[in-house]
Amino acid sequence: MSQEAALQAVGTFRGWLDKLLQTGPGWELESQWYILKNDIDEWVSTTFEDNSKDYRQIDRILHPMTVILGAIGNRHLEISGKAERLLEAFALVENRLKEGQAMLPVTPDEHLIEPGTPHSAYVFLRDIVEPASRLVFAVDPYVDRSLFSLLSNVAASVEIRILTRQQNAPADFVIEASKFVQQIGANLDCRAGLNDFHDRFLVVDNRLFFSGASFKDLGKKASVVAEVQDIKARTLAELETRWNSATQLK
Repeated sequence: MSQEAALQAVGTFRGWLDKLLQTGPGWELESQWYILKNDIDEWVSTTFEDNSKDYRQIDRILHPMTVILGAIGNRHLEISGKAERLLEAFALVENRLKEGQAMLPVTPDEHLIEPGTPHSAYVFLRDIVEPASRLVFAVDPYVDRSLFSLLSNVAASVEIRILTRQQNAPADFVIEASKFVQQIGANLDCRAGLNDFHDRFLVVDNRLFFSGASFKDLGKKASVVAEVQDIKARTLAELETRWNSATQLK
C-alpha cells in the first residue's frame, strides 16, 4: 500500500471511530466495534512491516482482545475506551506517515528497459521519484539537463541531492540548477565527487535503486533498473560518505 493510500485509510478509520464513540450502549455498538476491529486488524497486518512501531502502536490495543463480561454498560465503557485509545494511536501513525517515517512493506522492483523506449523509461523513473516525501538522491557520473524535468515532479518540500562528476556535467548545469530552485522553490544541492565511481543510484526516501545506464540514456539501449535489498545498508552508507566528502558542483 502506498503512503497516500495508507493516509486515506487512517482518515477513514478515524471517522468510523468518531462515529462509534457517539453510539450508545447496545448490540449495535458491539456489532459495529467487532466489524471495525476486524477491518483495522486486517489493514494493519497488510500495511505495515511486522513488529514495526506503527504495527505495534495499533496491534497492542487490538490484541489480546479481552472477553468483556457483565452488563451492557460495562461493555460500552470497554469498547469506548479502546476506540479512544485507537484514535490517539491513529493520530501518531498519521503523523509518522506524513513525515515518511512509517515502515510500509515494499516489494522489490526490477524493470527491464527495452531498447528504443526513452519515454517509457522516463515515465518509469517519474513513478519512482514522484511519491517521495523526504529525499531524492540521484547519483550519476553522467547527468544532463533532462534531470531537471524529472525532478520537477518532486514536491518542493523534499530534499533533492545530485551527486555527479565535475568534468561530465554540462557547462551551465549549475546555472540551470539555480534557475530550477528559483522557479520551483526546490531544496536542491548539487555536488561533485564521483571520479572513481561508475554505477548509478537513485535513493527515494528509504528505497534504493540501481540503474545500469545513466538516467539521461535510459531507453536508448537495453538496461535494467532494480531495487537494491541485500546490500542496501552498506550501499546507502557508502553513498552518504561520498556525499559528505563531495565538493560543490561548479
